[in-house]
Amino acid sequence: MNLSFIQFTDMHVGSSVSFPGIVRQAGENLTSAINEINDSSFKPDFILATGDCTNAGGNDLLIYKQLIGRLNLPVYSIPSSHDLALRSLPGGGMILNDNPEQWEKNIGPARFAFVHNGVKLILFEPFKKMSETRGENDFDESAQAWLEAELAGDEKTPKFIGYHIPVLPAKGGYIGWRNADKFLNLIGKYNIIALISGHRHRNAEDKIGNNITQIQTGPLAGFQWTGLPPHYWFPVRAGYRMFRLEGNKIFSFYKEVGVKNQVNLEHIGRAHTQGPRPQVRPAVIHGDLTISTQAYSEESRIKKVEYSLKNDKWQPMVKYFDDVWSEWQADLALKKLNNGFDVIVVRSVNGNDEYAYDSVPVLIRKDPSDPESVVSGPETVFELITQPLEAEYLNDRLMGLFPWRSIPQ
Repeated sequence: MNLSFIQFTDMHVGSSVSFPGIVRQAGENLTSAINEINDSSFKPDFILATGDCTNAGGNDLLIYKQLIGRLNLPVYSIPSSHDLALRSLPGGGMILNDNPEQWEKNIGPARFAFVHNGVKLILFEPFKKMSETRGENDFDESAQAWLEAELAGDEKTPKFIGYHIPVLPAKGGYIGWRNADKFLNLIGKYNIIALISGHRHRNAEDKIGNNITQIQTGPLAGFQWTGLPPHYWFPVRAGYRMFRLEGNKIFSFYKEVGVKNQVNLEHIGRAHTQGPRPQVRPAVIHGDLTISTQAYSEESRIKKVEYSLKNDKWQPMVKYFDDVWSEWQADLALKKLNNGFDVIVVRSVNGNDEYAYDSVPVLIRKDPSDPESVVSGPETVFELITQPLEAEYLNDRLMGLFPWRSIPQ
């Protein structure tokens, strides 16, 4: 059972009343990604586009259709709020709609499922308009009936389920979806490899429902709405996600558009860093753990990947997956770490001796009473390696006051 595909999400091509320059750049990002994929040595079976393909629906659908027509492989796309919108508003808002008629006329089905190489791919988006400018996903009777029909009698076949808005745990429940419990209870009976989504313009990975992996992918548009004047936007690195399924193991890599050499420090223990930078979740380390890193080079194979704390000594990492990108890991023993602030830096070296770097800040707290070896810190913007005073952390029992600018949730 082998499968490879690419996920696009949050392309936002087309038009905007208030931000024409940003949306124009989004179109250029998609064009660059298309050229890159057509020329790449990674030959996926297809592309899944998980919503907000356009910025304002309508005529933007034709722009999107023309652009993806340049790809040398099948593209399966679903719509979400922006794709169904009637028009954009000043300030970045939308006049919303939840009728997929124009989408289906110009692009294709708004929800679909198919089997490829023994794996079932299911994409749908139960988006509902709550008012002219507000909407959310609603796993209502119609959505439930459609999904149940696609799942019925098929418990053993491995499946990917894709949608746009992720199901986010919050305060004992979930946000992003109405009736999320019904959705998770339904799919919990089946062999789900992973859930894939976009919407938040972030990379993330977590477990929801019956311990099912949900992978969130960053925006190909390359921006994140902050709601803060005067600029409103944060320049997230534009990219797309490459997936490889080998047997029952899934591997994925967030590829930044136009970057020829790249390394991502993706996991510190079970905590996902939201990398690559500059948007990350620092980690608070309480025990022994393993760090996981991914590396890519367009020029040649990756020779080695190393990590360092305080940039003073480079330690080797061990490769456990090798494809167009490779994946590496190393064990960190708590007894070898010092209490306080640190930065884990990783670097890759390719066959031409070219280096790529990534880094994530950490706070090390040796507390044997803590049952977790690592917890995620607050989401932050972190681009430069800094050495602030450890005293700024040691007196902070809430583990929340890292000295970098937090991104509004």
